[in-house]
Amino acid sequence: MTGRFLLFCVDKFKLLMMASRITETRTKPRIPVSTIILLMVMSLALGQRSFHQIDFLARRREMRRLLGSKRDMVASDTTIERVLPTVDLDEVREELQKAYIQRKQRGATITLCSGRRIRVGVVDGYDTGSGMASGLQILAGCSPFLVDAEPYDKDGKELPSSTALIQRAATRHGKGFVDLLLGDPLYVSGPFWTECRKCGVHVLVKGETAKKEGLLVLREARDLCAAGGDSPLVERARGTDAARGVTYEVSAVRGLKHDTYAGTVKVALVTETQLKPRKGKHAKRPNVSSFWVIVTDENLTADEMRELGHLRWTVENQGFRSLNAHLGSKRTWTRGKYRKETFPVLLLLMFLAFNIANEFEAGVDADDIREEFGQSAESAVHAVTLRLVVECILATLGNAEPLVSNA
Repeated sequence: MTGRFLLFCVDKFKLLMMASRITETRTKPRIPVSTIILLMVMSLALGQRSFHQIDFLARRREMRRLLGSKRDMVASDTTIERVLPTVDLDEVREELQKAYIQRKQRGATITLCSGRRIRVGVVDGYDTGSGMASGLQILAGCSPFLVDAEPYDKDGKELPSSTALIQRAATRHGKGFVDLLLGDPLYVSGPFWTECRKCGVHVLVKGETAKKEGLLVLREARDLCAAGGDSPLVERARGTDAARGVTYEVSAVRGLKHDTYAGTVKVALVTETQLKPRKGKHAKRPNVSSFWVIVTDENLTADEMRELGHLRWTVENQGFRSLNAHLGSKRTWTRGKYRKETFPVLLLLMFLAFNIANEFEAGVDADDIREEFGQSAESAVHAVTLRLVVECILATLGNAEPLVSNA
């Protein structure tokens, strides 16, 4: 498992090349910055949740051997905290973009229920213990990819931060780098939609019924849907979503205006009913729920709008929450006077390492785990989790061939 993981890091993510391209800004360093970057990415991919844990891993003989270090440790936690603020943020960001390009070559589209294949991104704010940033995730099969982050200093700055994030992605990857960008109700913004359209990207916003109900565009959509009849502006759909255990009804209205946005938008009003009554801790939740979706791409069908609305939560469930579960990113990692410089570098390294671990885990099955631990075919591995894969790699780290011959 460990050898397979290291080959994956080197072959699929070009990890050694990436570390070697980060330039050294210190004079006469005792530990090359490339070694520190390698240690950070490997440690984060293996679920180390603090600089102290990375320090402990760096002292293990197998990690020193893996990274070709003849020291008592690869690098201490104090050395890492001292060096990270000196690392060029733009260089780290560029390595993350190169990793995304390699991931995109292996497929970075999703297939909707209609059979339509599209490239989808999700943007959202992320409040960690060390700072705040807007994050961009690209949906890509079973392992979504965290592509970039843009820090901001205080509440209320997420929208301009996200705008800068999208503009930078369009500059780096070209106009229309995704077909559609998903966001929460904060992104019901004419200026934001306008900037996204300049970047060749459509925007879809999903909100719960209780949120933003005073918006004129939502009131107009409700009035038109309630009027009934066969208006050419209104599209209706209903069906059963077995995967989510619901039946649904959707009414969608196109040709509506909002704020300063020059184009028109389409609004979908969605109602979903549980196929079976809720039980257990969810028993008191209503069996009927509703939400709305606003999109600048009026070619999307009502069914597609409902499906994409649900995918808005991917950045939370398979992005930030999973990142925190793996690395404790909501905890305070950085302190001191260089905290502001350390945070964005650390966050992008977390993104890179988490992407590596996530994509590798997606290719591991129960037979791989059983074989690694010498278990019989009848042994039960109920779920191949990221934590289980990491523990498997750590347990056999000493058997791996060195990544670096001398450091």
